Amino acid sequence: SFFISQHMEETNERSIIPVGIDMGGSMTKIVYFRPVDPPVLPSYVVKDSHLPQSLPGVNPDSDLQIDDFANGGIIKFIKIPVEKTIEFLEFIRETNLYKIYDEHREQNKDKRVLCITGGGAYKYETLLNSRLEISLEKLPEMIMLVRGLNYLIRNVEDEVFTIDWDTKEISATNLGVDDYYPYLLVNMGSGVSIVKIFGDDQFERVSGTAIGGGTFWGLCKMLTKVESWEEAKELSKKGDNTNVDLMVGDIYGEDESKYAELGLGADVIASSFGKLARDQGTEYRSEDVIRSLLFMIANHIGQLANLVGAKHNVDRIVFGGGFIQDNPYLWTKLAYAIDFWSGGSQHAMFLKHDGYLGSMGVLLHATSKSER
Repeated sequence: SFFISQHMEETNERSIIPVGIDMGGSMTKIVYFRPVDPPVLPSYVVKDSHLPQSLPGVNPDSDLQIDDFANGGIIKFIKIPVEKTIEFLEFIRETNLYKIYDEHREQNKDKRVLCITGGGAYKYETLLNSRLEISLEKLPEMIMLVRGLNYLIRNVEDEVFTIDWDTKEISATNLGVDDYYPYLLVNMGSGVSIVKIFGDDQFERVSGTAIGGGTFWGLCKMLTKVESWEEAKELSKKGDNTNVDLMVGDIYGEDESKYAELGLGADVIASSFGKLARDQGTEYRSEDVIRSLLFMIANHIGQLANLVGAKHNVDRIVFGGGFIQDNPYLWTKLAYAIDFWSGGSQHAMFLKHDGYLGSMGVLLHATSKSER
């Protein structure tokens, strides 16, 4: 069950709930520990495999579970759209699932502590405290992000991989975390942070951009009729951005030999959404608009990452974050951008558990404190 993870290990001062939560601008990401042989739960407890049906909008990422039998269980991952936060809190409160395994809940109810990171830790602090009778330990977002990433690289086989932007072939890197230093983490959530990591808990935020997943989703909703991120992702696979973007070939013609001195192929984008400005009144398919939008944002982030990497003399660039989770199309576009702008000297890398780095770091913090 989902909230077996919230068994509260008693300490001398307070009960730390061993679950990691990262409340971002678009999604709440949760990492939790589930024992292999859990106690029999009351019949009214909703199992995690049924949560999507019981509470629409909660998405268990069952393919991402980590076998952690050495510690007696499995680490599980789910995410919740941030707009479902209040509904999810009501679900927790009404079922009392988070209290089931607290043998001392009556005398310690004022000492329950939930470790959390992200902007929602501040936005929802009063709500969490009043509805669940818990207090929050708000943790530094960047520290949790880096700690979670380094843990996953060190402990999860094939956590980091590359993708060939031409053949779409995926290959595991199989390097130890120490072999990556220094490297850049480009964390793509609602916005984008670029962090230079040069050791365990040694990092510096060196750049970022406000153009990220939140930008994509906001423009998607404004320009098309899509109602969910999953729908947008599926439509992007069917789209053709050349129906929307103005290409070099549209300006110079398809005979590249006539403008070889430019060093640009006919299939290079000259202006994102350029055809919308040129062809007034033309109706465009949603899938073409979405694909163009993804390409535009990927190119922007890829070029920025390339420039930051060059400035800091770093050639390994790891992309992560909920925006690119399970999105091979974006992976290939980012890989292409890094390869193109660096002339092949930099390498784009991706993560199996992108989107859950911060919540993984919080879980590590929570479990380490509960074991003291």
